[in-house]
Amino acid sequence: MDQEALADYVWLDREDELPALWDDLANRTYLAIDTESNSFHGYTSRICLLQIATTDAVYLLDTLALPAESLGGLRSLLADPHVVKVMHGSDNDIIGLKRDFDLEVNHLFDTMIAARFMNYQQRGLDALLRQYFGVHVSKKYQRLNWKLRPIPEDALRYAAGDVSYLLPMYEQISDELHELGRWDWVMEDSALVADREIPDKSFNPDGFWKIKSARDLYPHQMAVLRELYLWRHEVCMEEDVAAFLLLEDRTMVEIARARPTSVQKLLRLRGINHRQVRRHKEEILGVVQDGIEADAPKQPPRKPRKAPLVPLHEEVYEALRSWRQETAEREDLEIDLVATKHMLQTLARELPQSMKELSALPGLTSWRIDRYGATWLDFIKNNQTSS
Repeated sequence: MDQEALADYVWLDREDELPALWDDLANRTYLAIDTESNSFHGYTSRICLLQIATTDAVYLLDTLALPAESLGGLRSLLADPHVVKVMHGSDNDIIGLKRDFDLEVNHLFDTMIAARFMNYQQRGLDALLRQYFGVHVSKKYQRLNWKLRPIPEDALRYAAGDVSYLLPMYEQISDELHELGRWDWVMEDSALVADREIPDKSFNPDGFWKIKSARDLYPHQMAVLRELYLWRHEVCMEEDVAAFLLLEDRTMVEIARARPTSVQKLLRLRGINHRQVRRHKEEILGVVQDGIEADAPKQPPRKPRKAPLVPLHEEVYEALRSWRQETAEREDLEIDLVATKHMLQTLARELPQSMKELSALPGLTSWRIDRYGATWLDFIKNNQTSS
């Protein structure tokens, strides 16, 4: 029987415990990092647990108990280009560290990206742990609300287990990548993830127009939908509960279509999630009445057009797409690992004529320029026609 991924850990939830942690991490050459958030349950995503593993210890930091500024001791360490930070599927972790603690990660090694370049068909952490160490990760905690306290002991040990295997996995994968000649590829593509900006997720009061089936409603029904949408936002902010857990989009549309005037009529609506509706039934009826008395909403003005992009040179773009497909098959790589769609569009818009111009373009990565740059320039030269 496979061994479960469990690990002992040091729990930290007081500021006075952190100096000893910084001392332990100060001279490390690589660290494993993971985070757990309330993104499934909460309205505003927040990191609730930060896991850090060295070769001989796992630390679990209660980021709800520790003030954000107290984690400043990590800033220089995570930014240090001489310390490898090993993470798995780090996209959301990176965004959360930037958003919640203003922490930038430099010299990232993402084991999921490595698994892709090694052409593994299964790249999830559970699959890699099973492959390399014969352990398995239970899925029972994938949707745990990590904001709740206390966190169950077995959940904490699973969280520690996830990060405790990343460093020995990194050592094995590193050897394999060097043999394949793809170490630099993984490091550069990991750096692209580390450089991603925090996405804008600010609330849009006109967002109800984008709800599925909303535009099938009559204007007087849209007024109810708008009031329900705005009310849901306020309650979700107050209670920090995910919108779909409070009131699903399809439920709001159904309520707006029927405009019920009593609890009985509300609960008889087709497809209504009774669990969601019963708790706030009186409030919902009040919101429906507000919508009935309100004027129909006007469609929001169109957003001003962005500055037009340099036109895409279609001949070059199509030639590059064909080249990418052939190259991916020849090198046994997924096509977006050879070059992403955005990279090809950049080439087909900017039409670089030399390696110097090519190297000046953002986001192409050095390994791709070294490996494919001359080919790209040939395609641009041979497929470029006068406009």
